[in-house]
Amino acid sequence: MYFLSSRLTFRSAQTTSRFVLFVMWYVASIMVFSLLVQVAHDTFAVEAFWAKLLTLPLSFAANFVAVRLIMTYRVRNLGRST
Repeated sequence: MYFLSSRLTFRSAQTTSRFVLFVMWYVASIMVFSLLVQVAHDTFAVEAFWAKLLTLPLSFAANFVAVRLIMTYRVRNLGRST
């Protein structure tokens, strides 16, 4: 997934820091959206399938924006003093 996002979708260089941020984002994203599905299921009595389906557009949008920021953000002058 990281390779496809960095090379084909955003055409950015692959770096260790981007990879680590990418993995961290997806771990956090899976945890948050799993929690949303569980809350929708438990609190509002929404069937698991429908809860997953309802969170899907938000999940896709959040993942696209986050990965775009990770792949395109450039840190400049980090650790440099002038």
